[in-house]
Amino acid sequence: MTGQHVHDNRQSHLGRPQEIRGGAGTRGGEIPADVDSQVLVDMYSNMQLGLAVWQKEEVNDETTFRLVASNPAAKKLGRMPPGSLIGATLAEALPGSIETGLADILAEVVRSGEGRDLGVVHYSDRNIPEADYRVKAFPISGDCVGIMFEVVSDNRPTVAVGVAEAYSLTKRETTVLYYVAAGRMNKEIARALDISPLTVAKHVASVMRKMDVHSRTAATVLALRPGALGPETGL
Repeated sequence: MTGQHVHDNRQSHLGRPQEIRGGAGTRGGEIPADVDSQVLVDMYSNMQLGLAVWQKEEVNDETTFRLVASNPAAKKLGRMPPGSLIGATLAEALPGSIETGLADILAEVVRSGEGRDLGVVHYSDRNIPEADYRVKAFPISGDCVGIMFEVVSDNRPTVAVGVAEAYSLTKRETTVLYYVAAGRMNKEIARALDISPLTVAKHVASVMRKMDVHSRTAATVLALRPGALGPETGL
């Protein structure tokens, strides 16, 4: 797919709102055929969930996703730095996503035409502060995929840096301890981090060994000491 072809796809998909119109029972759902295009623009601009649209530029290359659109909520919820990331590749915009396999997931959504609920994802990189995000991906025409997300803000505890330093925990072990302290089981942690339950079990065992405890409850008690954990807000 050439650069010119990509440009044409963007124009046909994002530049003509009438293409996504339709009555009940169509892919347009409950959007009336005669709805004013400004209504759709307002919906996109004012929705409270973050929305980012990625386009796959090369059919057989999973690394060629490029950001073609994002709404104001995406920038606010992601607490992104000043300036626009439109036009950036996945690796440039979300460098921390490369090791998580996000590109493979997005490529599968494009191929299958079916949405994917990624659950709660604990994420951070040089552009986006550490936080929990509830994420869903869904297919859009033109080899595009939309990512809708929100910050999980139910004031669950988060492991402070001091805990990691006190027990020489790695970043991944600290994240696993965060979920253990929040009451998550291994399968839930595995889903949130997109790793296997066996890998989670190994991280939990390593955490308990470093903290010199023999149970998840004991590790949680140590993690919940005053000053060890703080509210999620402020991350």
